[in-house]
Amino acid sequence: ILRLIFSYYITESGEITNIHKLHINLLKLFIDKFQIKDFIITIDDIENIELIEKHKEYIVSNLGNDVNIFIEKNDKFNREGIVYYKYVINKLDEYAANNELLFFGHLKGISNENLDNTIKWVSLMYYFNLFYSYDAIDKLYNYQKEDYSKYICYGTIYHFHNIESISKYGWMYMGSFHWLNSTRLFNYMNENNRS
Repeated sequence: ILRLIFSYYITESGEITNIHKLHINLLKLFIDKFQIKDFIITIDDIENIELIEKHKEYIVSNLGNDVNIFIEKNDKFNREGIVYYKYVINKLDEYAANNELLFFGHLKGISNENLDNTIKWVSLMYYFNLFYSYDAIDKLYNYQKEDYSKYICYGTIYHFHNIESISKYGWMYMGSFHWLNSTRLFNYMNENNRS
């Protein structure tokens, strides 16, 4: 089972910005890969139902009626980190029971949407993580192969660069877009007494 988990932020202006449109248009190209599609809308004013409905309608009209939409109050300091913790880490046991492969993305570029580099970076995140998803899926689902045994998560930097030169931890996912094998991560956390 392939599950999309996407953190979608509604800005203070409430507008559907060019970055919102870029993400939705790129996701539209790959949305059929996923059996389960979870969108977590974060907003500063969680009482603004009219604004939430406007964005929900935009998402569903572009990506389909089978998108699951959840609403969360935005955390200005942790933003997509809180979404990741609540909708990935806290639900690992549920995902692992179904042997799900997760793809996590977020509304990258919302704070710098008019920069040319932002548009390129967002586009590259989708290109390398979803256009080339067969590589991630193969490595994460077929981890019994000896040379794939290290793959719990899989993302752009890990795939295309010598990560040790960038991160002392041996892994890093620029832009937060990445795949992960829920079963392997759940087992790893249990084996190492992490929660």
